Amino acid sequence: MKRFLSVDFVAISIGAVTMVLEITGFGLFAPYFGNALAVSSNIIGIVLTSLAIGYVIGGYFADKHKQKFSLSDILFVGGLYIAVVYPFYDLLGGFISSLRLGIVVGSAVYATVLFGPVDVLLGVALTLRVKMKGKHLATVGRSTGAVYAWSSFGSIVGTFFTGFVLLEYSNIFFSIFIVVLWCMAL
Repeated sequence: MKRFLSVDFVAISIGAVTMVLEITGFGLFAPYFGNALAVSSNIIGIVLTSLAIGYVIGGYFADKHKQKFSLSDILFVGGLYIAVVYPFYDLLGGFISSLRLGIVVGSAVYATVLFGPVDVLLGVALTLRVKMKGKHLATVGRSTGAVYAWSSFGSIVGTFFTGFVLLEYSNIFFSIFIVVLWCMAL
């Protein structure tokens, strides 16, 4: 039982990165769409939808015997996406806001652009991590449970760390920079 509970830093990191991006996203949306309940719902909904799509895609890739992409490749591309897109959040937010789509549709489009691709990749990565840990059919349930537990733990740590440390003592841009480095280092 002990080996199933060994610390899984990759799963922890995937959970933490997801939450750091989501929480910093609330600050990125405020100048363009405010902080209405509809905006928060769109951010959370798009993140969850993107993760779910990533889980399905990851399941497909995990079942392939010869994977063309490693877990590190996927996380690197996620970090690269953040590094390329997030510096232009101001231009993107201004542009999407100028389309006058309204708060609901506009914030959904903005959330899809900012979070969609990277959270799909994080979902793929977590599913591949499950495959890596679940080598034996007899223990796949415990392996899967352990990976998701560590990912949830990472989400909790990412939530509190972002809210009470990163954003308290730095700013959104530094927080996003940390996430880029984190993804690319895995």
